[in-house]
Amino acid sequence: MTVKEFAVFARSPVEVRSGYNGKVLCKAYNNKKHSAISGREVTAVWTEIRADGYHSYARPVICVYVFGDKEAQNE
Repeated sequence: MTVKEFAVFARSPVEVRSGYNGKVLCKAYNNKKHSAISGREVTAVWTEIRADGYHSYARPVICVYVFGDKEAQNE
């Protein structure tokens, strides 16, 4: 499943990370802004809760790892 296909079903922001080195590729995936990572294959999915330091609330975030072949080639 690609990031674009996965994001259709997500009801929370999707944070995309490289499976090669864990680097954050985008904090809140948007199909129009992040077309470069739309076609990358999702390898793992988990959830995190982000607390806002200025307000007293927390929000869920869905995190995904994608194949890190592009990052591996850059190194």
